Amino acid sequence: MIPANVQLNRESPWASVREKPALPKEIALFERPGWRMLQKETPVYDLSVFMNEIRMVFRQFKTPSDLSYEQGNTLSRLEWALRHHRKKWNDRPMTVRSLNGIGDLVGILLGWMKGSAEWVMHAEGFRKLPVKEKFGVLLGTWQVWTHLERLQLSIEVLGERAITERLLIGRGEEAIDMRLLELDISPISKCSLEQLLPIFTPFFDRIFDDVGKQLLELRPSSLEVTFMLCYVGWTITEKLQRVKDKSATDLFINSITDELHEHYTERHGTSNYAARLIRMTNIVNKLEVIFRDRRKLLEIAKLFDVFKTNISEPCIFE
Repeated sequence: MIPANVQLNRESPWASVREKPALPKEIALFERPGWRMLQKETPVYDLSVFMNEIRMVFRQFKTPSDLSYEQGNTLSRLEWALRHHRKKWNDRPMTVRSLNGIGDLVGILLGWMKGSAEWVMHAEGFRKLPVKEKFGVLLGTWQVWTHLERLQLSIEVLGERAITERLLIGRGEEAIDMRLLELDISPISKCSLEQLLPIFTPFFDRIFDDVGKQLLELRPSSLEVTFMLCYVGWTITEKLQRVKDKSATDLFINSITDELHEHYTERHGTSNYAARLIRMTNIVNKLEVIFRDRRKLLEIAKLFDVFKTNISEPCIFE
């Protein structure tokens, strides 16, 4: 959605502000996997404890006592939250490692999901939603949010290497090799890794090649990253119909678009940012299509019993 007063005739002369990135604290999960049996032949992983942690995030959230935060609008507050989410990163050399099993991968993903819950609570419109709708929005969007945020941070820190070597910053000072070349998937699938890689690898390739390369060229500021995270999250929410009041979603998207326009025109003295906005929405649209296709593939995988385990909260990884 592009404001009527945006000039489409030339690229914005504003050079993107580069923020010092940081990393969220990794959540220590899956160290002692708690399997229980739903049926004799079908193990179920119980994530109810983790879901209670998310409920506590919703219940215990308090707005920060920070003057710049208090005086900011929705977009600037979410940018503040993104910086806080990354604040523990430092410029020491990154350690690159492979995944240490399915538990390691799932633990990282759940840590990212909790970080998404903490971040999105800084949006007043989200805080006002009933708990059920909060979960609906989070479950429908967290993977898109985190892959975009982690990918952009990884490119900011590691440059083109993040794309060519398929690296995502996971925790602390670690970059995770996401090529899954040596991952033991026997706990969750009857298929071998060699059988599944040709199916799922193209989706990783699309994330890094189609989205990552555009991020590398665009070099978005932290506020632009925040805008993309908001835009993709709420457009997916609208399409999945996770919020009963559609006007709330429309109001949020209109609000952050107006605030981005204000940021360019008042802080940087230009309204000729349409080229950047178009590139940002292209990135968002590509990522949305990738995850929509991935969701369809997972549904097919379920039909053919590719996975031999169930999850107590199946929507988490869909």
